Amino acid sequence: GLRELLSVAPKVYREYPFVLRIGRAEISGTLDVLFFDPQREMWTILDYKSNEIEPGRIGEEIGRHGYDRQMQMYALAVSRLFRTEHIRSLLFFTFPGCLYEAVDLSPNTLTALEISIVAFLDRLAEGVIEVSQKPVNCEDCVYRLYEERP
Repeated sequence: GLRELLSVAPKVYREYPFVLRIGRAEISGTLDVLFFDPQREMWTILDYKSNEIEPGRIGEEIGRHGYDRQMQMYALAVSRLFRTEHIRSLLFFTFPGCLYEAVDLSPNTLTALEISIVAFLDRLAEGVIEVSQKPVNCEDCVYRLYEERP
């Protein structure tokens, strides 16, 4: 299990801060846990999620909150920091205690993510971002439309 993975890891970093430069932006964040898995010979990003969900709805929850993109962004940072393509991610949902590791962190996916971010930042700098007339907000988002605020 997870405890065993961490106990055999020669390097374990907790609350690991990073800064990632992409195009015109610097993106900073903190990885919950980053460790080297000697059995798989790869860096592993472990992110804890405290969402209380049913085990069968984890995939839906990941898509709804953008956890896949979050992990891809983290993997992009780790790939640059440690100059490696050998990265995996683990999302641990504390309620009900499920581990999820099917996020695509392939080099092609990470490159495509970086290209899309650069293109978005370029459009933003040029003032050509279109705002949807029907914005969708996630349930947990702290940013709301003006008329939705109490």
